[in-house]
Amino acid sequence: MSSFKPTYTNFADKIGFYINLPAGALLFPFLLWAKIPDHIPKPPWKSVLRRPLAEFDLIGFSLFAPAAIQLFLALHFAGSHYPWKSPEVIGLFCGSGAMTAIFCAWNSHQGDLAMIPFSMLRMPIMWAGCCTLLLLSGTVFVTAYFLPLYFQGVLGDSPFQSGVHFLPTILTQVGFTLLAGRLGRKLRYGVE
Repeated sequence: MSSFKPTYTNFADKIGFYINLPAGALLFPFLLWAKIPDHIPKPPWKSVLRRPLAEFDLIGFSLFAPAAIQLFLALHFAGSHYPWKSPEVIGLFCGSGAMTAIFCAWNSHQGDLAMIPFSMLRMPIMWAGCCTLLLLSGTVFVTAYFLPLYFQGVLGDSPFQSGVHFLPTILTQVGFTLLAGRLGRKLRYGVE
């Protein structure tokens, strides 16, 4: 693997990076004290910290995390570091499958207290929401990843120029996200 070292061609590229630091520092306190209304009453956060095993499915997470890590390692190593039929890759796939099976058995045993309750997976609105989010975030992430690469690799822009050319896309996304939130509140969409 090659190590990535960012190179700044001029002073403007450095400024583009350091603009984010004070903006984030200014926004951080407002995010800490922002009150978001709850539609479902929740217990105080101190009571949740007193009983983490009852509130969080830590055992479920400790079964899910190795399954996901083994799957991602198998997909990463296969074809680049090891052949697809190597024992390392096959072992990682088998380990991921076994941990996923154990995770599903644990979820079934936990019922509605599980990390991913199976009763939630039976709701059509959950499937519709997951499919919608998959398609929307897929387009956003593909655009956010490949459009700056296109600007730099094909058009020959510097990283700073690529960011400037990508700015209309980001501003449009932010603007329409805010507009959708306002319209949803005004039309009372999703409020029962």
